[in-house]
Amino acid sequence: MNIFNIIGPVMIGPSSSHTAGACRIGRVANKLAGDARIIRARIQLSGSFARTYRGHGTDNAILAGILGYYSWSEELRDSMRIAAERGLSYEFVPEDISGAHPNTARIYYECDNGKQGMVEGASIGGGNIQITNIDGMEVNFTGDNNTLLILHHDRPGVIAAVTQLMYEKYADLNIGNFRLSRKEKGGEAMMMLELDQAPPEGMIEDLNKIKCGAHGLNPGAGLTGDAMIQYNSIQEIVEAAEKAGIKISELCLKDQAAQLGISEEDLYRELEKDFDVMIEAADWGQQPGRISRSGLTGEEGYRMKQYAETKGGLTGSLMTKAMARALAVSNCNAAMGRIVATPTAGSCGILPGCLVPMYEDRNFPKRDVVMSIFTAGAFGMVIATNACIAGAQGGCQAECGSAAGMAAAALVELMGGTPTQCADALGMVIVNELGLVCDPVAGLVEIPCIKRNAAGVILAYACADMALADIGLNSRGRVHPCDEGSRRPDARGTQGDRGRRSCDNTDRKKTQGTGLRKRVSRRTRKQHTDNRRKI
Repeated sequence: MNIFNIIGPVMIGPSSSHTAGACRIGRVANKLAGDARIIRARIQLSGSFARTYRGHGTDNAILAGILGYYSWSEELRDSMRIAAERGLSYEFVPEDISGAHPNTARIYYECDNGKQGMVEGASIGGGNIQITNIDGMEVNFTGDNNTLLILHHDRPGVIAAVTQLMYEKYADLNIGNFRLSRKEKGGEAMMMLELDQAPPEGMIEDLNKIKCGAHGLNPGAGLTGDAMIQYNSIQEIVEAAEKAGIKISELCLKDQAAQLGISEEDLYRELEKDFDVMIEAADWGQQPGRISRSGLTGEEGYRMKQYAETKGGLTGSLMTKAMARALAVSNCNAAMGRIVATPTAGSCGILPGCLVPMYEDRNFPKRDVVMSIFTAGAFGMVIATNACIAGAQGGCQAECGSAAGMAAAALVELMGGTPTQCADALGMVIVNELGLVCDPVAGLVEIPCIKRNAAGVILAYACADMALADIGLNSRGRVHPCDEGSRRPDARGTQGDRGRRSCDNTDRKKTQGTGLRKRVSRRTRKQHTDNRRKI
């Protein structure tokens, strides 16, 4: 886990799970094909992928990945045309996979050299993925680290030969994770090595000499340093910052630079680039004619901007302009524009909706604004570690709830608040968002998501102000720690299944017109009537 799992990726919309993550799964198939070209693909889609893939661009995204493009590549929008030009035939098969994550794709592919293969992976939120099966063998890796997949026959001496090669020629490489999987004794097998450094040039060729089929995934990435913070607890982060006498952003910057093996200034510049993308998305989305891929939404950011400039609004120009930015970035996302997932594409408008006005309208220094994003990212990593950030798994509380809490903490630090006040702001947002479900309309989430981004901005500002007024989660002693609201997905909702309703449950939530079905039993209506009579 690092800050770019939360602040990012920079991507083409409309969904970090259904678009960015889907593209990364497709890229794994591309990597496994090696130098060969994939000419046929059969893509089985399960759960939420199966139900919403057309509207969310999952089909375009997986094809773009198979073709070798990235989640931020402009070619993603035109991947079907490019596939036809390159002679790639494909079919998408909506068919649930038993026991699979709600956002799962299984890709069967054939290459121009006759090679065939299969890869299965899940998009687990925020553009992050988990690969679970390759060619019928169970695996478990995310692609965040440098990963070597070594295909071989299950016979004595192969593992010894690989480890001997590593010892003799590549002793400087550190293996962070090792796993062996096989179909059957004496059959096909696979070694999976996650490395802390990129595989040196020539290493894959050396492995192939041992009669292994080696593939390097995600070259050039990976973690090289030791983290000071485990991002398991908000309280631990607050205590560490207060003990050091520094801001949470400064603590996170130092830790993440060490973990990623880059200088603090280089890491700052990377987040500054992300902030620039947020500004561009907000500007783009406030222009007229920005219509979503589905045609269900469009011009919300433009209309709110016009309203803010002409009438000011009930909440004042700062709030209406903040809502305009949030809506605009969400519009950009829905129209397959370029945005930053924070922590997901569904909630991409909340953090820029809060921070861009502080930079452009309130004239806060850009460096201070960008630094506050590190605070947002630090708290986001805790939420992702203890709960989840995927709407398909944890409901909208996991996306817009997390984003609004992160934004509130960033606002508090920007206004000179203490680490404890940052945590209080986050906690108050989470408490207010608990139980917020993902409730698609017409099989798509954009109608509720876009409006919830604007509402998330208002909630973030309100909770930031309360925290700055020293109103904590419990102003008489803070006996309700904010960590309690960011635990497992089941602990972040209400009792039973209601708090965990997800995008995957579209069949249970189809409604007439609004997508917000209300079930009121006769018994409930009778109790309500009886209570009114008592009053």
